[in-house]
Amino acid sequence: MRKFALVICLTLAALTSAAMFSVFAQTATSSWAFFLDVTPGSGGSGIYDLTVPLQVMDKARADLADLRLYDAQGKEIPYALRIRREIDDRRKVGGRLFNQANVGSTASEVSLDLGEDHGEHNEVEIETAGTNFRRRVAVEGSDSGTDWKTLQAGALIFGFESQNKAVQSDRVNYPTSRYRYLRVRVFADELTDKQAPTITNVNVMIGHKPLVIAFDQEEYVRKLRLLITDYSNQTLTITAIKASAPARQLVFELKEAPTQPLRLFFGNPNATAPHYDFEKELPAKLTNTPVRSGIGLVVNNPDYIPEPLPLTERIPWLIYLVLAASSLALALILISLARSTLRTKEQQPEDSDAEASAG
Repeated sequence: MRKFALVICLTLAALTSAAMFSVFAQTATSSWAFFLDVTPGSGGSGIYDLTVPLQVMDKARADLADLRLYDAQGKEIPYALRIRREIDDRRKVGGRLFNQANVGSTASEVSLDLGEDHGEHNEVEIETAGTNFRRRVAVEGSDSGTDWKTLQAGALIFGFESQNKAVQSDRVNYPTSRYRYLRVRVFADELTDKQAPTITNVNVMIGHKPLVIAFDQEEYVRKLRLLITDYSNQTLTITAIKASAPARQLVFELKEAPTQPLRLFFGNPNATAPHYDFEKELPAKLTNTPVRSGIGLVVNNPDYIPEPLPLTERIPWLIYLVLAASSLALALILISLARSTLRTKEQQPEDSDAEASAG
């Protein structure tokens, strides 16, 4: 009887093991449903980045903790994921530099011709030589190139480096203008510059500042409704509403020319968040701008093995088999106990008669 119960238990164990074997047969990337190819910009060593496309954000986890980057040899490449929350709605206005010269020994200047169809502008980005400086800037505008009007006189640009970290500010704002000609003058830092600074380039831009409504946290909804209640002012004239989310920048480093293709895998809801040392050691502001990487189309992973359904859903009849086998084993045990009890009771009268005869 015990042998029969043991056979039943061994049979159930074999069925359960066969049903769960597929879980351990997966490869390193078989739990990720999708991937896309990543092509580093220069193909050599260095710091690279890419902007996570919407197609990836749609199929990956909400926190993007399931992103994994591998080379062609299956080597995992650490990365840092940054959320770019700053809104930069700037557009460059084309212009031609001319009349670049020094103004005495303490300043240098350059003029720009924005052309006939230049449109509006309200910002210049000034590139100058040197480090660790704090320089005063003046910006003037003119329609003819001879009669100059002051647009900005007390602005500052600066750039400092310390302990492999750098901070700089090279943009100067002024009231929105339509002057065709601009003249930018940069004064030397009295403490660090021994001569007039060299202006290497000037970019003219127009920046718009729309009214932004920021939520405390990102919302994953299909529809939004804007309701404005203000009884003190006239009704707002809304020309356009644009919903947006901060871009996700994925930064990674290649120590040597990679074995291509690089592949970014995603689509694994049960993946644990990676904790790379690279992300902890990467400075908040990079000294050099990462090289932008190209990305391909989203592809279904041919090695993908879906996570198995619960055992009761994959083998629905197994629960009935287990219950039947358990019931049968329990019945056999009860029958065995009942027989043992009957034998004991049958032996008790015989022992009593034997004791009486002996007495």
